[in-house]
Amino acid sequence: FPGAIRTGNAQPLDTYYLTTNGLAAGSSIYVSRTIISPTGEFDVRVEADADHKINLTNRTSNLATAKFKNPTPSPGRWVSIGPTLINNTFNPPKSNGRVTAIAIDPTSPSTIYVGAAGSGVWKTSDGGASWAPIADSLPSPDVAAIAVDPTTGSRVYVALAGTGVFGSADGGTSWTQLSSDLQAEIRWGVLLVNPTTPSVIYVSSLTGVYRSPDSGGSWVLSKSGGEVTDLAMDPTNPNILYAAIFGDGIYKTTTGGAGGNGDWTKLAGLPSGDVSQITLALCRGTPSTLYTGYSRTSGFQLYGTKDGGASWSLLTTAPFAGLFNDTIGVDSGDPNTVYITGVGIYRSTDGGANFTVLNGTHADHHAFANDPVNAGVIYDGDDGGIYQSTNRGDSWTFIGEGMANAEFYDIADAATQPNLVIGGMQDNSDIKYDGSTTVWQQFGPYGDGATVDIDSTNAQIFYFSGQGIESLARSPDSGNSSAVISAGLPAGVGANGCAVYNTHFQVHPSQPTTLLASPAPCGALYRTTNAQPPGSWSAIFTPPSGSIVRSAVDPSVNLYYAGATDGHIYAGPGGANWQAVFAQPNGLTVSDIEVDAEDPATVYAAFAGGGVGRVYRLRRSSAAPTSMTATDITSDLPSGLTIGIAIDGTTFTSAGGGDLAVARLLPLTIYVGTMRGVYCGRSNDGGNTWFWTPYNNGMPATNVTDLEVHPTTGVMRAVTFGRSAFEVNTDDPIGSLLGAEGKVTLLRVHDEGTGYGPPTDFMDVEVVIWLDTMPSRAFGFQLRDDDKKAVGRGMLNLLREAFNSGRSVRIDYVRTGFRNGLIVRVMFIP
Repeated sequence: FPGAIRTGNAQPLDTYYLTTNGLAAGSSIYVSRTIISPTGEFDVRVEADADHKINLTNRTSNLATAKFKNPTPSPGRWVSIGPTLINNTFNPPKSNGRVTAIAIDPTSPSTIYVGAAGSGVWKTSDGGASWAPIADSLPSPDVAAIAVDPTTGSRVYVALAGTGVFGSADGGTSWTQLSSDLQAEIRWGVLLVNPTTPSVIYVSSLTGVYRSPDSGGSWVLSKSGGEVTDLAMDPTNPNILYAAIFGDGIYKTTTGGAGGNGDWTKLAGLPSGDVSQITLALCRGTPSTLYTGYSRTSGFQLYGTKDGGASWSLLTTAPFAGLFNDTIGVDSGDPNTVYITGVGIYRSTDGGANFTVLNGTHADHHAFANDPVNAGVIYDGDDGGIYQSTNRGDSWTFIGEGMANAEFYDIADAATQPNLVIGGMQDNSDIKYDGSTTVWQQFGPYGDGATVDIDSTNAQIFYFSGQGIESLARSPDSGNSSAVISAGLPAGVGANGCAVYNTHFQVHPSQPTTLLASPAPCGALYRTTNAQPPGSWSAIFTPPSGSIVRSAVDPSVNLYYAGATDGHIYAGPGGANWQAVFAQPNGLTVSDIEVDAEDPATVYAAFAGGGVGRVYRLRRSSAAPTSMTATDITSDLPSGLTIGIAIDGTTFTSAGGGDLAVARLLPLTIYVGTMRGVYCGRSNDGGNTWFWTPYNNGMPATNVTDLEVHPTTGVMRAVTFGRSAFEVNTDDPIGSLLGAEGKVTLLRVHDEGTGYGPPTDFMDVEVVIWLDTMPSRAFGFQLRDDDKKAVGRGMLNLLREAFNSGRSVRIDYVRTGFRNGLIVRVMFIP
């Protein structure tokens, strides 16, 4: 009985019955059943004689219960590693990722749908106790708006930015496309369903208000004239709608807009100039009461009407800073309780005359919703997730735990601690993961995290920053304490300097006290050789044109690479005597540079700009190159995708890691992270020609912002901007028990302790063999004077006979490295 285990929104797994022949006392039967549990761990109960045909007074011996964990996923299948929750050291104590759209089922208010850019749609049926993604099959995860049919709660609509409107008749289990791209916008998206004629649907867009009279079968631009930043409907008379037009004003229809522009009238009594975004809030209990927020050069203004827009009053010019006016709200039962938002959220209980700040939520508010049944219960969507208040905002509860919707900029693996990962997040600081849970821990002091790295020899030494490079910091104790080390770097965003957000920096791969930074558009590449506070940075190379934006180091010869905004790649031995070695023909910006650790003469570079991305394979002929041969390997990789590269040697011959995705295999295989997931590129002719396929099994096609490959385990991890982090084994994981067959092409026996292989893939063995079927692998076992001596001698004798006679063998082995395996059994193949 697996219990109430669900996969997505599927029903709990049914009890599984197996009928067998009678078993004698002491006999056994083996039963295998595969399930996928989203909970990670679960209990399984097995009962013999489940139909109680045998009359027993004590059935204890008929029952067995065991705890199971999800097994290691098969190679090539991504698994989410969260965060599904971030434990913060500052208020609020819990968060995860941004929520910009909220829809509540009015027939069952514990069923809530949320979404945002890159996150897809998430659903809870238990008021936030658990969440599941329900729209990963859709072509885009960029959610602009969500709506639930007020008369049929199982009917759900979602508007995707750049894709169209989709509908589900079964609560999100399956979807049908209802429109092409209607230009719905993530920041301003609104979907409305007429509660008395639910076949009539409205969606706001960049060009106006679209109306469908037939449940999405057809669409007409009901109100044209500009970008709609909000849309509201009178629930007691759903033919009355209000549309806010950016830079213009508010338009009203009393006919449902069926007749087009002629059915909409601009409301008077409101500002007619110096206007940008306009927001709306209509009181459900008193729908003639309406509030509107106006963003103007002079600041935010709140207006109100009690007569459906016939007359308006200026209620307040809010003194609060940061009111970027994404959303406002009004209580569903009390028309005098109104909410305005921006960085903070504020409430008035006197109709908008006076406001007080509400505490207990994350900052930066983008969505507001009232419970459709229970007055005073409100929901807030912000950069930390979704929060609920049952007392009109006096206190808040985070209800988003379980959603993997974090927005990452960058991650770093710890070379000496394989399960340790740190990442920089949008508006959720810098966070760390230890492999034991999908709950991550915040450690950085900054509101926004950015670029991160870890000392390759000491996993406790973190480097991280906020969005400005002036905040670059070093922690000697896993983030528990830190100090800024940016002295000598150009002033960044926070100081109104030249550096843009999220400056790239890196730790030298073989000299961990040396760091490089590329604060574009400041121009130069900077270096420090003593990464201690307060820092001692200096410029080591300024290109003749463009600005350095990326760097890489080939540790085999200490050759530095620097990539510029104008598409040039430069090389400098030891960081000096720089030479331009390649220029991208179209001047696209360098987005990544990665050295192939297995073949350091090979470098992969990615370029992006203007919606176009290219990938190149570069080769040098000396340790101090003046030029490099280059092959454009973009081939059939979908165009218009931002691309970055890292190197993965798990399956084949290289080892190493880097930012944003590439792994070199035999035949050559690379992985690239893009705006629509990960793609795998392969070459069967030594790197001359390439073909590409999506590599997204288990991962939605969302925006991958960084990829890292662990140098010893080969686990590849991806972070996304909206769907948290994932990891995948591109081949059987280290430690797997595997089998191989073939003829022995090499048999080597050497002295005890001599070992075999490079330091990164070392085997402590005395016997080594190669098989003709796996030319890139070596296998071995120990031959020592211990309790395994007889087994080792027996395997050696069999291998000698196989080698001399040319017979094929089968070996069972434990994978101990990328290229090596420890033999545990040898047998002849009949």
